[in-house]
Amino acid sequence: MSIFNKLCMKKLKEYQIIQNKIIIFDFDGVLADTIKIKGDVFFSIFKNYGVKTQKYAKEIHFNNTGLQRKYKFIKILKFLKEKNIYKKLIDLNNLFEDEYKKQIKKIKINKNFEKFIINNCKFFKFYISSAAPAKEINQILINNNLDKYFVSIFGSPIKKEVSIRKIIKNNLNIKNRNIIFIGDSMHDYDVAKKLNINFIAFKLNVKESNKIKYLSKSIKFKKIVYEYLNCS
Repeated sequence: MSIFNKLCMKKLKEYQIIQNKIIIFDFDGVLADTIKIKGDVFFSIFKNYGVKTQKYAKEIHFNNTGLQRKYKFIKILKFLKEKNIYKKLIDLNNLFEDEYKKQIKKIKINKNFEKFIINNCKFFKFYISSAAPAKEINQILINNNLDKYFVSIFGSPIKKEVSIRKIIKNNLNIKNRNIIFIGDSMHDYDVAKKLNINFIAFKLNVKESNKIKYLSKSIKFKKIVYEYLNCS
């Protein structure tokens, strides 16, 4: 093996050693401020059902931010007492995707999280676990030149618990105490608690414990992460 190849191997090993901590981001409401945009889309696609249903649909969206879109649709369709729910689900999802595509180019990544990810990509493995469809997340990340910083992106139809279990399984050398999930819903919190990993509640009131931190502003993210994982 040449001296150059030996140096490359040495650098690779060093990189693998220091990259021994994981941060998993939720997407909607955390990495990107998409909650309001999607709420407006929920409102618009039910225009044929009347304003009462439109407001109810928007409310369901805001009150279930950690839930996959299809389950929100099911709640709304049950409210409307629709019979052929499966067919309606397909129609509503197509309508939603068409409307949301018009908005995707406008969506920006939270600047403080973006800065942290770019500046710390050598020290952490970054993942996304979201209820949003993976293809939508990928497109937004590509638009913002941030897709290359994530090891994997998990989205609907894969549930968060399933995707995070997979992340843990694929990183057996990394202990749970060195894994953080940052989310903005009680569903996110419940998943982190069940899987025994650290949780940062972003703009979410959760009683703090040794595995939970509350983050009111993203600008404080670096400080909390470094304290949490005992980084120098």
